[in-house]
Amino acid sequence: MARLLVTTLFLILAGATVYFLILPQWEGIGATKVEIGRLQGMVDELAQLAERRDALRDVYGSISEEDRKRLAMIVPLQPDTAASVVDFEIIAQRNTVTLQTISFLDSKSRAAPLAPTAPQGYGTIPLSLSVRGTYESFLRFLDDLEHNLRVVDVTAIAFGGTTGNVVSASLNGVMFYRR
Repeated sequence: MARLLVTTLFLILAGATVYFLILPQWEGIGATKVEIGRLQGMVDELAQLAERRDALRDVYGSISEEDRKRLAMIVPLQPDTAASVVDFEIIAQRNTVTLQTISFLDSKSRAAPLAPTAPQGYGTIPLSLSVRGTYESFLRFLDDLEHNLRVVDVTAIAFGGTTGNVVSASLNGVMFYRR
């Protein structure tokens, strides 16, 4: 009888040990395996990103300094409206039109710039300008503006009165810059 009691006690003690000590450890091992799998996936993703970064760095290194400067002119880091005024004046002179007015403000309020509507990482500068010249020179001005390095999105063109062969036109649009 004593032997049966000791065996039963031993089995109960062994069962309690398994239930209270070994099972929680076993569940912890399972959770650790899941966490290891998740972390391994992140390590693999980071390795792919590092490879992609190295490839992009190689491509960037192959671009000449002159081309980098040209790329920076397309969408500059700052709004840089002063340089844009000079560019517009040069384009106007080259095409024999007179740049009458230029404004980088919202045409409705004339007091504050428009809120950026560009994709994330880019800002917009509202643009309004008026030119005066012959219709042919105005078309050349638009063509030159289209081929200018600085990205300008013309959203509206309005023609004013004409005096002989001279026409007045207003352009509204936006320019982009990186933030």
